[in-house]
Formats: sequence, C-alpha cells, structure tokens
Amino acid sequence: MVIVGRRQDALEQTAKLSARIRVSVGDVTQLDAVEHIVNDAVAHFDRLDALVNNAAILRKTPLRDAALVLLGPNASWITDR
Repeated sequence: MVIVGRRQDALEQTAKLSARIRVSVGDVTQLDAVEHIVNDAVAHFDRLDALVNNAAILRKTPLRDAALVLLGPNASWITDR
C-alpha cells in the first residue's frame, strides 16, 4: 500500500502501523507529482492493482454556480428559480 500526502511527518506516523505501507510525499493537485507517485509505486511493487483518490478540496460556492459547473445545461431546474 502506498499512502500519499503533503506532510511527511503525518505519513510516517501512519506508516508505523504496518511494514507494508510505503510513504510517498506529494501534492495530488500537481500532475507531475501524480505521475511520480504512480511510477514509484509501480517500480516498487511491479504493478498497480487499484488507485483510490481520497483527496478533497473545499470551496464555498453558491449551489447555483456549482450546479452550472457540474451539471451544465441540466442544472436549469436549479438556476431558473
């Protein structure tokens, strides 16, 4: 298992739970970092069985604006009111 994050200290603390955890420090909002993380995992384990992205970004946006971005023209039922 490879765990990824921006804070090496937090990753290393989690990695203490199992010798099977590999730490990779990186920012998954940066494409070159993601490529490095995946390539490092494949080089270490010889394959990649699954990839789970549990990163999140919180943006405070009015529902109307978010709906237009996420749903496009299908959001008219939200924006017409």
